[in-house]
Amino acid sequence: LVMGDVRERPTALLPGAKHLLLAKQYPAYDDLYRYGFVHSRLRGYRQRGVDVDVFRINADEPCRFREFENIDVTQGDRDLLDLALRTGGYQTLLVHLLDTPMWEAIRGHLDRLKVILWVHGAEIQKWSRRGFDEENLEPAEIERRIKLGEQRVLLWREVLSDPHPNLHFVFVSDYLAQQAVVFGVG
Repeated sequence: LVMGDVRERPTALLPGAKHLLLAKQYPAYDDLYRYGFVHSRLRGYRQRGVDVDVFRINADEPCRFREFENIDVTQGDRDLLDLALRTGGYQTLLVHLLDTPMWEAIRGHLDRLKVILWVHGAEIQKWSRRGFDEENLEPAEIERRIKLGEQRVLLWREVLSDPHPNLHFVFVSDYLAQQAVVFGVG
């Protein structure tokens, strides 16, 4: 007798669309404001007849399936994402707010998958460009944010240093695009 939630890891994930959106967050009925702007974008795609599957990467939750406003959401870890991408059913991967675990999961799929990285700002800028966020913080928290910022710079230098032909960038502003081109990455 098993009491509780038992989930087996699937051996395959069958795509429902040709495009997959990858993000660290996605709204839920009990948490409406987690990347609501991404959900709005997906609703716009759907209105134009473009279906997109959603994968919310989460190291703490190896496999879970849910829906939000008629959009199916797969939640899982890097291994589950790799499984989804290996099926070969997706043509395009739309990535919002790239971080190192996401990059490690997708870079091996660039030879057969078009990857579009949406660059919003916080994930590419140096910590010093976001100094306004550090007001009224404890020194330990400022130090933590500095280290995270340094890690982001290293990630983006790797991503931008030798971009793959299947890797495309969408910057939400000319300002952010210029920061990336300057290559100090923010």
